[in-house]
Amino acid sequence: MCFLSVFRDNEKELHVLCVRYAWRGILPALFLVVLCLAYLLPSPPNNYKLTRRTKRSLKPFLTLEDARYLLATAATAREHDNDADRQPLLLRTEEREAQLKRQMSLRLTVPIVVLALLETIHWMGRFAYELLIGDVLSTFVVGCQLAAWSYTFTRPLFRPTATPPFDLLILLLIQLGTASLGLSGYLYDWYAEKIPFPGAVTILGELVDLVVILILLVVIMSTPLETIDPRNSLEINNLASPEDYTTIWGWMTFGFIGPLIEKGSETTLSENDVFELSPHHRADPLLRKFATVKGKTLMRRIWTANAFDLL
Repeated sequence: MCFLSVFRDNEKELHVLCVRYAWRGILPALFLVVLCLAYLLPSPPNNYKLTRRTKRSLKPFLTLEDARYLLATAATAREHDNDADRQPLLLRTEEREAQLKRQMSLRLTVPIVVLALLETIHWMGRFAYELLIGDVLSTFVVGCQLAAWSYTFTRPLFRPTATPPFDLLILLLIQLGTASLGLSGYLYDWYAEKIPFPGAVTILGELVDLVVILILLVVIMSTPLETIDPRNSLEINNLASPEDYTTIWGWMTFGFIGPLIEKGSETTLSENDVFELSPHHRADPLLRKFATVKGKTLMRRIWTANAFDLL
């Protein structure tokens, strides 16, 4: 009866303990279903014009790698007359970038895998216990949590990345919301309904789970958005901007401008104090990229170049 009340058109059901508990399993499960459909459903063939246009609209017009490559080739072309002198610089740069990407991927993967493994073991034990007890609602919620943490554990192993994994970020934000709702629900029940708090073991388990989620969120949100080493970006000056290697949190709060603001509050800024514009925002690589865009009209080419930002 309690399980069915989750699907009623009555938002006030959230004051019921078992309904709040059920949503802790439903929301992560729905997100996992969406991910499974995105991974398993076949993508439309590229020979359809609408498919090609849609895919182009969902991708940045000029990636940072392409912009930096265009700037690097333009700079080396001015210094060297032939490709033989230009290639060693670009090859050394690619080697450093690959090494940096491996290091950043390892720093991101290890804490996620270790903490998610501990959570998976915990929820696996609870799932076995709930199966023995035979409680349908608890078995469903614990099973959904087990599936969510299993995905969190296996995703970095099979698809490692050096940049923030946004699917895990969304899943952990869902986990944070449902876990916070559960803990605040205990406080509401005690204050409004005079229902005593659950046992100390239950509260401690919920708090530990919440702390693990927060740690993983901090790890992901403190990961740079691009795999760039600002100290040796391309052996050519001004090919990296703080906006490029900032973190998710820094991008949301414009934290990469903080050092500039602090310096400006203490002394007068000069032209050399202001960092360069990001490579994929500069006119030279944008113009080179725009010259390769095909379209019957100028407006269609402009839409192709700006569709990602507009959407």
